[in-house]
Amino acid sequence: MDFDELEEVEDTAVQQADAERAAKAEKLAAERRAALTADREKDDEVMNMPGGGDDDVHVLGEGLQQELHTIVQTQKQMAQQMQEAALAQMRREFKELERDLQELKSAPPTRFDSDGQREVDELQLVIGGWVEAKREHVESDVRAMFEQLNASPLLKAVFVPYVRSSFCRVELFYTDDNIWAQRKLQTMVLQHLKAMTFVSKAPGQERSTFWFSRNRTPRERAKIRAILQVQSLCQKYLGEHAVDRDWRGKVWANGTQVLFHVDKDRRPEQTLMLVDARGNETGWFLNVRMLQARLGAPQAEILQFFGAE
Repeated sequence: MDFDELEEVEDTAVQQADAERAAKAEKLAAERRAALTADREKDDEVMNMPGGGDDDVHVLGEGLQQELHTIVQTQKQMAQQMQEAALAQMRREFKELERDLQELKSAPPTRFDSDGQREVDELQLVIGGWVEAKREHVESDVRAMFEQLNASPLLKAVFVPYVRSSFCRVELFYTDDNIWAQRKLQTMVLQHLKAMTFVSKAPGQERSTFWFSRNRTPRERAKIRAILQVQSLCQKYLGEHAVDRDWRGKVWANGTQVLFHVDKDRRPEQTLMLVDARGNETGWFLNVRMLQARLGAPQAEILQFFGAE
C-alpha cells in the first residue's frame, strides 16, 4: 500500500471516529432533552394537581386571611361580651346601692335611750297586712287610706322598711305640742282607720286584710301579746265575765293572777315560757299547774293552745 492509500485510510478512520463521536454527542443531547422534558412534565403535573401551583398558593393565602379574620372577630366578640358582663355587674351593684340608700332615706332617724336601746316613736302608727308589696304600692295605699278618711293633711310621712314589705310606719302631723293632745289625735285617727273598709288597688294585694296599731317597742308588743293570749285561753274555759286584764301585764282568772314575768316573779318547776312571733322568749311565763287548777283544763290542751305541745 503506497503512501496515498495509507493517508486515505487514515482519513476514513478519522471521519468514522468523528461520526461516531457526533452520533454519541447527539444521542447524549437527545437524552438530556428528553430528561428535561420529563422534568418539565412532572413540574406541570405538580402545578396542575389540586392544591398546587400559583392558584393553590392564592387559595391558601385567602384561607389564612379568612382564618385570621375569624380569630380577630372572635376575640372582638369575646372582649365585647366581657365588657357587657362587667357593665351589667356594675349596674346590678349600682342598683343595690341605690336600694340601700333608699332604705336609709325611708327609715326615720334612729335614736337611742340612756340604756343604749333603740328608741321607738310611740306617736307613730303601724299599718300592716300587705303580702310582700312593693314600697311604692304600700306608700300609695296609705295615702289612699287617708284620702278615704278625708284626713290627708294629717299624713306627714310613710316609712317602708324594705323594698318589699308587709307593713309600714306612719308619722302624723301634730299641730299641738301637748302630749295628751297628740295622743288624743293619734287615737282618733287609729279608730277611724280600724273602722273603715279599704281595698288595695296594688297588683296582688286586692284581698289583703289590713291591721292598724300604735308604734310600740318590742318589749311593749311582747307584753300585749302575752296579755291577749292568756286572756283568750282563760275565756275559753271560764267565759268572759270570769276574766280580767290590766295592760300593765296582769290577767286574772276567777280573781287569781295567772300571768308572770321573770323580772319580778319567781319561776316554778312547771313553767311555760311565752314567745314572740319569731319564737324568741319574751320573759313572760305561766304556772302550768296553777292554770290547770284554775281553768280545769288538761295540761296537754294548755300547751297545745300556745303551740308548745
